[in-house]
Amino acid sequence: NMDDMIAKGRAHKASGEKAGGAKLTAADVIAIRSDPRPALDVSRDYGVTRENIYLIKKRRIWAHV
Repeated sequence: NMDDMIAKGRAHKASGEKAGGAKLTAADVIAIRSDPRPALDVSRDYGVTRENIYLIKKRRIWAHV
């Protein structure tokens, strides 16, 4: 089944805004990266964890933006 899925081009992984559970947009990510406030304050404004803010700023997630 996996080979068939790959052969038919159905093996893509949604990332960024296209991911079903995404809480952020590309514009949010750009704003987060330029926000000088502490990660905890930023995380509260965007409804994500402080760890996600760190990962966004270090480009470990949302690297395509």
